[in-house]
Amino acid sequence: MIIFYNKKTGDILGTVDGRVHPKEVLDNMLIKPEYVKEEDVGKYVVPMKEVFEVIEEPIMEHRVVDKEKGIVKEVEVGVNKVKKVKELLPDVSFTDILLDIEKGKDYISNYKVKLDKSKKVAGLVPLK
Repeated sequence: MIIFYNKKTGDILGTVDGRVHPKEVLDNMLIKPEYVKEEDVGKYVVPMKEVFEVIEEPIMEHRVVDKEKGIVKEVEVGVNKVKKVKELLPDVSFTDILLDIEKGKDYISNYKVKLDKSKKVAGLVPLK
């Protein structure tokens, strides 16, 4: 998810949903209402972390199963344990809020961006 917000007020101006975005979107996308100056728009790309799982994949070989008829079949000869990415999850302190928003249980419009002392996104806070 990419969140566009007003740097002065923390109001969320819009989002680009999704967990992976092409470079063109990351570099060029801007959501800006007419009443907000471009220099007042902040863009926060939510960092993601990979969650891995170890799965077993069969090792297959072609074997002659009937010499008289010349029948060859693919048979399982063993198992490999392979580490694969199970899912991507937001790597932020407000992951639960973002997951609820993705699932439609909550809305981004119910929040504003909380900025830390260095004016970087530190979280989402409910609107009052």
